[in-house]
Amino acid sequence: MMTERNPESRRRLLEAWTKIEERLERRRLPAISSRPFVEYAWENFDVKEVTSILASPEPSYYAHKDILFDGLCAWVACPSKPMLIKHAMTLTAVKFLQSAEAAGREMYGVGQLGDILIRTHQIGHEFFEQIYYPIGGVAQLAKCPSRGGFRKQLQSGASGIPHIVMLMSIFHFHLVNLQDASEYNEASVNLGSTMLFKLSADSVVRERTVKKHWSNYKASAAFAYAAARLQVSETTSLLDAIVTGEATFRKHKGLLSRWFALTRFAAQDILGNCKEEEFGKSALALLPPIEPAPIPPPLFDDEQASLIAWTFTKKRKRT
Repeated sequence: MMTERNPESRRRLLEAWTKIEERLERRRLPAISSRPFVEYAWENFDVKEVTSILASPEPSYYAHKDILFDGLCAWVACPSKPMLIKHAMTLTAVKFLQSAEAAGREMYGVGQLGDILIRTHQIGHEFFEQIYYPIGGVAQLAKCPSRGGFRKQLQSGASGIPHIVMLMSIFHFHLVNLQDASEYNEASVNLGSTMLFKLSADSVVRERTVKKHWSNYKASAAFAYAAARLQVSETTSLLDAIVTGEATFRKHKGLLSRWFALTRFAAQDILGNCKEEEFGKSALALLPPIEPAPIPPPLFDDEQASLIAWTFTKKRKRT
């Protein structure tokens, strides 16, 4: 009797699953990118593709933009550490998976059927097809530090960010105040780095250190400077939130357009004013089409402003 009923049971189960798949397919959102996630975000973190997806007004599948945003933040803080970028995205994917599973169990209960309903209704199969399984699933999670451990690694890796922000501030001052080519040299890393230790709270930083930091962070310098000048509260900038691991897409998605517009100004106007033309061009190539928004000039006291102007003066006179 069982052998006669089993084929029928399997047929009905298959029919039911086919109907579920058809409904899920109708619910599938149009793809924002024609490329698979693992290609543009995992094997190689393609900042241009990521910023374009984040800037798009079109909705995407479960946790997609959240994961990309955290990857972008890790790249801004530590552009030369691809493993940290992967850790950021993995931990965010797991956080959203666990959140959906917890909410789903309250709705559907536990067991195999509950797991199926969670995956099909709470999360959606795009998350698993595009992200979870391609990046390695549970095996990838085992390679990650804890959330607390990740934040410590992020802050350690971003230790040079303050020097980059200060150097960008010097370039910005040059753009606003030192445009007389007959009197002042062009803005450059070489000249900017010679004065940074006099302007920085870190008295031990030296020219060689600044140049090393710039080499590590130059790809994300425009993003970092724009984030440093974008406040999320009275005492905290977006860059502060990024470096401490507190920035999230849910909390800060309303700032994305502003952030990218400020970044375009930093790339186009501030870095574009430097002797090393490739800095600005490279940064612009990473941004989606968006109009620049001017960043207010940096605040230096009279002594600091005089030092910057003297450093860039073509014929220096010591007093």
